Amino acid sequence: MRCPICGREFKNVIGLKVHARTTHFGAKCPICDREFAKPHSLVLHLKNKKDSDPKHLVLFYLLRRGNAGYFEGRERAIELLRRGLRI
Repeated sequence: MRCPICGREFKNVIGLKVHARTTHFGAKCPICDREFAKPHSLVLHLKNKKDSDPKHLVLFYLLRRGNAGYFEGRERAIELLRRGLRI
């Protein structure tokens, strides 16, 4: 799996999610440059946009805590990552 932001390769989704949370995310959306007072507000922004934009969907998946838990679009997010979606 490849990071859609910087292109770094990972063996699995867990490593990619940890990398994305610790390296790329503050409280600013890297897609639309909208800034937020708290990182959790960024998560809510991505959640609200995930159904209309595949890039927001992938970032929402990467930023969610934990690997367990289902949300609608999870499989699509993983497939977009496997196909090499770039942001």
